[in-house]
Amino acid sequence: MAQGFSEPRRPKATAQSLRSYFFTNSLTFEERFGLMVDREWGSGRSGMRAN
Repeated sequence: MAQGFSEPRRPKATAQSLRSYFFTNSLTFEERFGLMVDREWGSGRSGMRAN
């Protein structure tokens, strides 16, 4: 599920981009994870978010 964090085959630029995005927005780990899941699976999996 956590492909963005555990998938070594992803382009380095993408990983850097995601990390940059997360750090720039100063999100907590839970928020980061929620966003990642939301991006990967769609809003149906974002129940852990405060939306």
